[in-house]
Amino acid sequence: DNLPLLDSGIFSSPLLHLIAVEDPSSPRELISLVEGICEVTRVPRVPWRILASEIVGCFILEQLLGGRTYEYIVQSISAAFGPIGIYGVLERNHAALPGFIGVQQAQNAAMYNAWRAGSIDIEPAHFHSTKDLLSRVMYDATPQRYGTFDSLRDLLEKSGGFLTTVDRGEFDALIMRGPGIAALEVLSKAGVEITRRGSEIFEKTGLMALAGIFKEIDAGTISPRSRVLCCLTGGTANPDGCAVPELRFHNASSARGELLDRWGTRATT
Repeated sequence: DNLPLLDSGIFSSPLLHLIAVEDPSSPRELISLVEGICEVTRVPRVPWRILASEIVGCFILEQLLGGRTYEYIVQSISAAFGPIGIYGVLERNHAALPGFIGVQQAQNAAMYNAWRAGSIDIEPAHFHSTKDLLSRVMYDATPQRYGTFDSLRDLLEKSGGFLTTVDRGEFDALIMRGPGIAALEVLSKAGVEITRRGSEIFEKTGLMALAGIFKEIDAGTISPRSRVLCCLTGGTANPDGCAVPELRFHNASSARGELLDRWGTRATT
C-alpha cells in the first residue's frame, strides 16, 4: 500500500533489498524474521529513535533559552518516540515544560485509547489496508508494545498535556476547507511545501498535528493568545512512487521459506 510513498532512487544500490508485505499487521513480525534469518541488526532500535528526537528537543531548548515561550507543543504520534525524546531534553535541563498535546488518527488511536483506559491492554484497531487510514505511514495497531506508554503518560502528567484524535472528516474540514488552507499558504511562503497530488495532500501525518490544534482551539481547550509550537513531522517529501519490491509476501508466515532460500543458512552453506 505504501510503495507510492517511496523514492525508487534510494533502492538503486544492489546492497539494498525492498520487501513488500500486504498485511498491515505483519511488518513488525516480518522485520523480526528478516533480522533472525539474515543475521542483521534492526535499524533503528527504540533507544535510537528516542535519541534522534532529542536533537529536536535541543533545538526547542535553544528557543526557550533564547526567550521564546510556548504554552503547548503539539505533535502527531504513534509510539510517541518524538515527545519522549523532546521532553527528556527539556526536563534534564530544567526548562519549563509546555503542555504536550499528542494527536492520533481516530482510525488507529492505540495510545489515545490506552491513555483514556489507563492501560495498554486494549483491543487493537483492525483494518485490511493502510489506504483506510488518514495517515498511511502510521499503521502500527499496537505501538504501546514498544514500552513507551508509561513514559508518555508521565510526560503528559508533568506537562499538563493530553491526547486527542482527528478523523478523516475533521481533517478535511479543518485543513482542506477550514483555517488549514491559510496555514498551507503561510507554510509555502516560508519555503515549506506540503506535497500534493492534485487537490489531495499526499502524506498527512504532519498536518494531523495542525488539524489537532485547530480542533482544540474550536473546543476551547487551547485558550486565545496561546503560543503553540506545531511539530510538522512528515508531508514534505516528494517521492517518485516508482520503487519496485524485490519480494512480495502476504504476511510474515508466508515469507519464511523464501527468506531462508535467499539469505538464510541453507543459502550460504
